[in-house]
Amino acid sequence: MKRPATTKPAKPVKPPVEAQPTLPEPMLNAAAGFWRRLGGFVVDWFLCFVLPSILSSLILLAVGYSARSTWIDGLWMLFVALVIFTYFTYFAIRGGSPGMAVAGIKLVDARTGEPPVLAKALIRGLFMTILIGSWFLLLLLDWGGGTGKLSNGEVLLLNLAYVAFLASFFGHLWIAWDRKRQTLQDKAAGIVVVLRNAQVEPVERPAQHIDPLEWRM
Repeated sequence: MKRPATTKPAKPVKPPVEAQPTLPEPMLNAAAGFWRRLGGFVVDWFLCFVLPSILSSLILLAVGYSARSTWIDGLWMLFVALVIFTYFTYFAIRGGSPGMAVAGIKLVDARTGEPPVLAKALIRGLFMTILIGSWFLLLLLDWGGGTGKLSNGEVLLLNLAYVAFLASFFGHLWIAWDRKRQTLQDKAAGIVVVLRNAQVEPVERPAQHIDPLEWRM
């Protein structure tokens, strides 16, 4: 007498990971425009560059610094750069800076819709430091005054500042025709600037964990 054939239990089928190649429409519709972002940046620029520059200059004057000193100027520029880098990195992790709060916008990760992680915040902070630093170097090295009185090192810094300035200039104009309204630093860090009250959905969702026992008959 033959034994009845035994049927093997069906293997559990994992549902596919939900993913979209582009940002969802709600996030695209909530992306902040050029003028709103410019207003927030002016506030941030004053807080992280103008204010520290004025305070540090007053301190130098109070201690009797009047003659030009290369190493003091270098330390001063390093101090301002660290302030800018720390400012934008810290507030990127928190999802927005004071200037963004005034403008009614915030930062979100382009893939998750959540505030940026540390790595992406560091990238954006570095790009913002280079952006503001390029403007400062162009003014400090007498933009348009010629390079005859500059040393070789200062001429190199001036040329690098021109490159960084042009990259940041066109990187911000990119908002005008970019569907995601991202600047150069946004794209490098994988970040989108959206309206503060916007509810954004993640582009990628992890696959749901399914108990294999549920698939047994």
